[in-house]
Amino acid sequence: MAMISKAAAKRLPDSRVEKALDSLAPLSTREEFISDIRGQWEEVRKRFLYIGRRLAEAHGKLGRAEYESLISGSDLPFGRSVAIQLRSVYEAVRDGRLQQDELPGSYATAYQVITLTDHEIDRARREGLVRPNLLRREIVEFKQRLRLPEESLGRREQRLRRLNSEKMRLISRLEAIEAEINKLNEHP
Repeated sequence: MAMISKAAAKRLPDSRVEKALDSLAPLSTREEFISDIRGQWEEVRKRFLYIGRRLAEAHGKLGRAEYESLISGSDLPFGRSVAIQLRSVYEAVRDGRLQQDELPGSYATAYQVITLTDHEIDRARREGLVRPNLLRREIVEFKQRLRLPEESLGRREQRLRRLNSEKMRLISRLEAIEAEINKLNEHP
């Protein structure tokens, strides 16, 4: 029996996927395609939660060093950043911050949602943004809107301080100029 490397094995087609693709029933109507694709998309969401759950289990059982090695190495088909996002989304669902049925279909979009505070998530819900068909750009725009007033307020205060400082400097300079003019006028 010939031995192959782990990397070569990863590139081999998964026979389960191949069988599933071979057994696809032919579809012909728009409704059939919509129904099938939506069902498959729901499976994707379940899969990323499953992977997140396994990562959370590994995090709890392997110890910090081994877990970091696992998610930072080449053993998984994704890197550390994706592992953190998947695990974080799973933990948010597990802890009740989000319900599974309101998760966006993309783990990256779901991660953007869970980086909000609980208060911000409530506000996003009220605005209809915590939903399965949420787009990443929608949640990014929401986050920008939330943070813009705080940043603008900070910039405004800085600008006011600079302008007041400049005003005081100019007033002081004006007083010095007036004093010099008065001195020159006293002694023609």
